[in-house]
This record gives sequence, C-alpha cells and structure tokens, in this order.
Amino acid sequence: MGQVLEEFGRKAPANAAPGTYLKRENKGGETRPPIENHFREKIQRDCKKFNTSLRKVLCSNPTGCSEQEKINMAVAIHLGKSDSMSYRHKGFEPNDWPFYQAWLVLKSHRAFLPPTPPPPDEDIEEIEDYEDSVPPSDTAQALFTTPKVATASDTSGDSDVQLSMQPSKQRSRGPGYGVKKTKALKKQEEYRAKKHKTQQEFLEIQRQRSDSFRVYVNNKSRHDAFKMAVMGYNAFKDHDPEQAEYYKRQMERILGNAVPDDTVNGTDDASGDISD
Repeated sequence: MGQVLEEFGRKAPANAAPGTYLKRENKGGETRPPIENHFREKIQRDCKKFNTSLRKVLCSNPTGCSEQEKINMAVAIHLGKSDSMSYRHKGFEPNDWPFYQAWLVLKSHRAFLPPTPPPPDEDIEEIEDYEDSVPPSDTAQALFTTPKVATASDTSGDSDVQLSMQPSKQRSRGPGYGVKKTKALKKQEEYRAKKHKTQQEFLEIQRQRSDSFRVYVNNKSRHDAFKMAVMGYNAFKDHDPEQAEYYKRQMERILGNAVPDDTVNGTDDASGDISD
C-alpha cells in the first residue's frame, strides 16, 4: 500500500479535484481521516469495480473501436448509463467518472492492471486459420468434387459427366498445407478416445460391483430361506407330517436335490450351490 500511495502522489497533477488524488477537502478545520482510508475505501474499490466493467467490454470484443473508445464504453457501464456494451457510448466522456484520472495513474501498477480478454482455444484457432487460408475459389471447389466416371453409355453430348482435373492443373498447395488442421483433428481424436476408454473402464467397474452385490444378495436370501425351511421342518415333523413335508419340499427346491438326513435333522446349515 505504501508503494502505491507514493507512486499515486508522485503522479498526481497539481490541479486535481479535491478527493480524487491525495488532496483532501478541508471543511472549516474539521479533522479529516487519513488519506490511506480515503484511498482504500473510495479510490481503490471504485477502480477495481471499473476493471470489472472494462472486462465486460473487452470480452464482448467490439470491432472497429480504439482502446480509448473501449474505455469510454466501460465508463458508461460503470456509471450505470448502460447495462451492456453499446457502440453509441464510444464517445462517452470518461471524465464524468470522478476517479478516471486516478485510474489512468493506477493502471500501470501491477495491483491495478487492466483486464485482458481470455485467449481463444488453440485447436479452434488453428482450424479457423486453416479454413481462412483456403479461398472458396472454383479451383478449390473442384478439388473436393467427386468426379463421375464416363461410361460407354455416355455417348451423347448432353450427358452430365464431370472429369477429374489433371494433377498438373491442380492448385499448388505449398509446403505444410493442412498441417494445422491435421494436428488439431488428431488432438481432438486422441481426447475422444481417452474419454471413451475412461468411461468404459468406469462402467466395467460398476458392472463388476453390481454383479458382486447381486450374488451376495441372492446367496444370503437362499441361505435365510433354507434356514427357515429347516426350522419349520424340525418343528412340525413329529406332530404335523403334512406341514413337515411342505418344508421338506422347500428345502429340496432350494438345494435342487434330495435333502440329506443330517441337513433335515438340523446338523448341516449349508445352502448348496443353487442356480435359478
């Protein structure tokens, strides 16, 4: 803060309006707060807020405007004259903003550097440069036209036949023709392949987890059902043979074969390898 204030005071013009630079208004001997407070609460905050408006203008990329005209439009947005960039504010008076001269001094300091628009994507820029380098001439259009092969039936002069151009008459492409587009397309293809591989690996992991959980649930359900059938059979085998036979059939259905005697007596709790 000390370096900023020192540079700010050194570059302040002698005829600066009170309150815009280091000069403060003295109202009848009233004690005024230090200049640091005024700078921090007023000038610094307003200049940073103006940089937000300037960034909005620069990101809109106005065409045919000088740097000063872009600043004028940003001042208009900052003062609430417009919500967005408008070409009718190219000639707006920047000094209507009280801290405009102060911003001109501060913008050279690294803490108040004016914003810059984000750079475009390299791949898109390379493709656009390639497309702009090829003019839409008749020769270039003929190079990308699929020729029709003349056959024996095409004997009339009215037949619509387009013969391919001879290599000697084709447009000279020069060294490095299409290299930028090839690199950009190759980079995009590698990205898509890597993304597809990652998605497939993730789906495979999810399928494995789902299968493992399904097997666990099925085995646990069969184990619990078999256990209940054994308990029911042992409970009814002495006084209700019909109900006991029902539970025995349940055990056989779960096991898929005859029920061993030790299992019926409740000494073996294995559920067996059952498939639906």
